[in-house]
Amino acid sequence: MTLTQTVTRVAHQVTAAPSAARRLRASAGEALRWRLGMYDDLQLPPFPLSGFTYLGLRARPYEESDAEWRLAFENAPGMELWENGDRPRTTRAEYEELLRWTRRRIERQRGPYLLLLEDVATGASVGDLSIWRVREHYRTAEYAIALAPDARAHGHGLVAGRLAMRWIFGTGEIGRIEITHSVENRVACYATRRLGMAVETIIPDAYSVRTGPGEERRDAGCLHSILRDDFEAGEAERLAARRPSMSPAPAPDPAPTDASR
Repeated sequence: MTLTQTVTRVAHQVTAAPSAARRLRASAGEALRWRLGMYDDLQLPPFPLSGFTYLGLRARPYEESDAEWRLAFENAPGMELWENGDRPRTTRAEYEELLRWTRRRIERQRGPYLLLLEDVATGASVGDLSIWRVREHYRTAEYAIALAPDARAHGHGLVAGRLAMRWIFGTGEIGRIEITHSVENRVACYATRRLGMAVETIIPDAYSVRTGPGEERRDAGCLHSILRDDFEAGEAERLAARRPSMSPAPAPDPAPTDASR
């Protein structure tokens, strides 16, 4: 090693050490604040380990046996519109790390909860549901849904959305739900509007979309929201509309054609 290389290495270690120490102090401080109860109002209600079911769709915690499906799902075509900057995992070791992380989150009620969506009748995995609290807004939670390619355009997104809202509002601890998606994701905007969630605003440069290995673009984010009272009123109207004939729920309207579905 030359003198120049030695000096450069030492300089890097000197500058990196304070940065690492700051990160460690910040992490320890954050853990202490959680232990002291300073973030109690940010915790999620406990999620049932057996899952939550609505209209033939179940959301449940991930298991070790879901590794192959999850890795294929993260690397499926069209997922770049749903990831918001997350790098897709490619190995079993990465999945096992994710599994340990999400189990800790569920045990500690910290969120986000990462949940597998599966068809109750067939047992087939159809997508992913994530739920977390929003720090900036009082008694607010957010959720995100992503469907596997072969599960898109079958109405699963609308059922999964109602499943998420029924569980979140049903806990009695959350009074508002919001969702943010890329403005280019027309399918997400269509489904969210159909679920009764009005557009609140457009947030510039809020969403990261992967365009290639190590490359991304920044999109504006479309923010939707709904209050618990409005959701419950909408559900009551839907039930009342079905009562006269006691007919089954109408099939969802066909989703708009889009390559990212």
